[in-house]
Amino acid sequence: MPFVSPIHSLCKDVAQEITDGEWSEDLTAEVRLIVPELANQFEGYRVSVVPSERTDELQSRALFESYGQVDVGIQARATTDEEAWKVINLAEEIVAYFRGETLETADGILASNFEARHRLIYDPESLDTKRVVTSIASLNFRFDLDR
Repeated sequence: MPFVSPIHSLCKDVAQEITDGEWSEDLTAEVRLIVPELANQFEGYRVSVVPSERTDELQSRALFESYGQVDVGIQARATTDEEAWKVINLAEEIVAYFRGETLETADGILASNFEARHRLIYDPESLDTKRVVTSIASLNFRFDLDR
């Protein structure tokens, strides 16, 4: 069987869960490693799922614990505080949805969420000149790779 990257598999699954989910706004998530060239020219919400970290910790001579972090970036143009709060609230919705969830990816990898957090990216240039608000939901999972 060919090697399947757990973090890549998890990114694809998280993006699909977001796209298929019911949220306060319509969302379509994409796994991204490269930001599109015209990043500031978009309508609605841009939801990017990116791998953030992958760790294997040695627990004993034969036992490893495997972890992965996926960041979900939500961006939207905002000209009012109300529009900016919608972006922040969407990130909070995503954190609440994945908190404590166990996912089985399409590649058969089991991933259990043990931490979910949200942070607003305050970038004065992006807010002042492009009117783009960015919020990030960070999701940490423990992989069960011995199934």
